[in-house]
Amino acid sequence: MWGRFFQREGIGSRLSIGAPGEFQVQALSWQAFVDQDPQTTLRESYRVTGVSYTISTNSEDILAAARKSFRHLAEPQSSPALTMRLWVDASARARPPWPPPYFRGLGHLVYAGFDGENSLLLDLSQRRIIGRFSPSMARDEGYWQRVIFPTTVGLASESLGATALHCASVERDGIGLLLAGGSGAGKSTIALAMAQSGFSLLSDDWTYFSHAERRLLAWGLVTPVKLLPDAVEHFHELRGLEPGLSLNGECAYEVDPERVFGIQRSLWCEPRWLIFLERQGKPGYNLDRVSPRDAAARLEFDLEDLPPTLAQVREKQRKTISALVERECWLLRHGDNPQDVAQVLVRLCAGSPASRGCGAASLVDNSTRFVRTGPDILQRFTPTSLVADLHVMDRTIRLETNSPTILRQAGNAFDRYRGTRPGREQFSWRLISEEDAGLHPPWPQFSGLSLDGLHFANIGQCSFFAVDREAREGVGFVAEELVNDRLGFEELFLSTLFSVTAPALGLMPFTAASIAAGEKGLLVFGPAGSGKTACCYAASKAGFELHSDQIVFLEVVRDGLRAWGDFWPALFYPEAGSLFPELMAAARPFQRGESMLLCLERSKLLEPPPRSLPPVCSVFLEKRALGTANLSSLGRAEREAIVRQSRLFEDGAYGGAEPARIMHLLADMPAYRLAYGGHPASAVESFRLLLETAP
Repeated sequence: MWGRFFQREGIGSRLSIGAPGEFQVQALSWQAFVDQDPQTTLRESYRVTGVSYTISTNSEDILAAARKSFRHLAEPQSSPALTMRLWVDASARARPPWPPPYFRGLGHLVYAGFDGENSLLLDLSQRRIIGRFSPSMARDEGYWQRVIFPTTVGLASESLGATALHCASVERDGIGLLLAGGSGAGKSTIALAMAQSGFSLLSDDWTYFSHAERRLLAWGLVTPVKLLPDAVEHFHELRGLEPGLSLNGECAYEVDPERVFGIQRSLWCEPRWLIFLERQGKPGYNLDRVSPRDAAARLEFDLEDLPPTLAQVREKQRKTISALVERECWLLRHGDNPQDVAQVLVRLCAGSPASRGCGAASLVDNSTRFVRTGPDILQRFTPTSLVADLHVMDRTIRLETNSPTILRQAGNAFDRYRGTRPGREQFSWRLISEEDAGLHPPWPQFSGLSLDGLHFANIGQCSFFAVDREAREGVGFVAEELVNDRLGFEELFLSTLFSVTAPALGLMPFTAASIAAGEKGLLVFGPAGSGKTACCYAASKAGFELHSDQIVFLEVVRDGLRAWGDFWPALFYPEAGSLFPELMAAARPFQRGESMLLCLERSKLLEPPPRSLPPVCSVFLEKRALGTANLSSLGRAEREAIVRQSRLFEDGAYGGAEPARIMHLLADMPAYRLAYGGHPASAVESFRLLLETAP
């Protein structure tokens, strides 16, 4: 399964046996990749769009990029408006060029995928962000300024009480002018020309608005200015520079305006003028007043629709727009170069419109043309009208989806639990199947992070799930290609999602296998390659019940320990085919990333219906090249080290006293080290002895 795959790739738990009486645990379990709290001890606070942001990270490069983007360092805050924990994984290998970013959201959780190893998750309800990045992306200061910080601020702004509007902004002496209009209307070039005429530049693309002390304030970010190739005709400073591919796929110059043009930047202003720009096919310009009603309709046209849970955000947006349209609002139709248009606006700000054409007395009201369509940029309004209750391990998960295939695949995976009791613990999954997500087999390995009670994992750039255990909710977007691959969806996606969800259901997952004889269970621990699955499979051929081969889920019932087995297909390394020839016919090859595995359906294991069992003892496997099986008792300290390293998640992921009780009961249980060599069947007699002699 995925845990063992991570282990094989060098992320897994590594346990080694030393001389007699010595026992070492090399402490980097695979769950450190998924859930252990990474160290993010570098911390700085900033003033961004009028509120405090705190960034915690392990990367000086990220802090350097933040200082350039936000500039306004603030005193450390005990309760910042937004927290960002950004962890750089030194083992990540992703390098530029970076693909276009991918954004999706459901409810209060929003995911941003920058590639298969660089991604972040926003929790809009708790105003927090967690992210995982490669060293190469952490060092790419320009990408943080152009993409990561602007999009993060934009996605989080509404939940922080700010309204993001698609307009450029300039200011002089604290008084601002806003330039709104569609793509190609001239916002960036005119804002830049005004900045060359004595104004300071706040933004050339997005401006953020907030209310402070009964004043409406506009805020900008320090981002590069994007100019289309024809801008070189009007700005000679661009000569000698080469345009590149911008975030939205356009060919454009993206430049630092302070360095290239020598202009001044500002971070905030109080807006006084709102200018709507439209290009006309002839020289000259027309400057006309715009009614508040028309101005409001134009601004609302580009607003993204919001779910009902963010109704307060929508009300703040309306309040901001109502305040904005009380300013002087103008429609400027132009066909001149940006420098000439900038001079028109400079004169307007000085109090002399001097417009050609209709002039200042004309009032336009075309609000009927601007009906807000509410673009669903994050696809968070995708209907999830297909609903099923999944009963698993005496729990219930409510699944909502847009896909009959997801409903069927999940139903088949959990069908083994049909005879178990309906759940006492409830959780919600909302899963969207997405076409054309660009994901194809062989399926890549997972990338992900868990911090502060949030958990997300992505397969490639555009398939992911996110789990908020406190809110008891999981969401995900899955490539249709993966959904249609029953084995890949069940073995890779569904198993991982359930294992991350399990702690919220009162289940503590461990990387272990288990077998059973009657009502007695034996837990089988061991590092990657120790043969847990192969030994337990050999035991099943000798008459034992193969209860689980990859993950064991433990719970406390009436002061006793109970174990549930996993539900997804069993995975074997390819060499198992030479040990068990029947696998070559019964198992399917399953490639994930660079690893080829053998996958055996549960239906071919002839298992009894799933049930929870009381484990009576545990064994730690040590595989040797040759030699007879040697069974020896483990001391308490050794037992505790083994089970601690076998947890999928740290204790903090569970809450309450349950993890401590489970760990205590495991440490009290008899435990043994089994060193064996040759065929996995050589371990079976030791398994039999342990189960027969256990009380």
